[in-house]
Amino acid sequence: MNDKEKIDIATCCRRETPTEHEHRELFSHMVVSHVFMTLPCIYWLFYNFAITTDEQILDKFMAIIMTSSVLMSIIYHYYYERILCNIECNWSIYSTIFLNIYMFMKNVDNLAIAQGWLILIVLSKYLDFSFSADNNCYETHHPFCHYIAGLYVSHCVYNLQNSVCFDTEVLPKPIV
Repeated sequence: MNDKEKIDIATCCRRETPTEHEHRELFSHMVVSHVFMTLPCIYWLFYNFAITTDEQILDKFMAIIMTSSVLMSIIYHYYYERILCNIECNWSIYSTIFLNIYMFMKNVDNLAIAQGWLILIVLSKYLDFSFSADNNCYETHHPFCHYIAGLYVSHCVYNLQNSVCFDTEVLPKPIV
């Protein structure tokens, strides 16, 4: 290896290449605010809400959809909204629609679903407000949209967890 190759490798490792995308700090408010959406998704991913194997597969699939939606949002905001532009927005909308359909399929109380829709309406209004403001206000106000979205995801996970009906004929009989 010659000296030029060593310099190229060292430059690449220091991330001084012109191909690096501009990004926010990892612990900026915009990125850290995603924790409140991520925690309920991870809890849902590892907690078992379902009784049968088919229900478990569908349940974990929905948890993966929601977790991937949050991860796309983190990437989107980490790179100053320049990467995954339309994909992140559309995936968030579709995953929310799928989540509502899944909640309906799991017999979540209709009042709880309506409460979730109210949270989504508040989120939509706050998103409109944060996008209509100038860039300084966007940086200040948009992370609070993530807190509202985290409240919505927590609300849905809580109601999915409490919607599980334990049918005594499905569960194995205890050994006496």
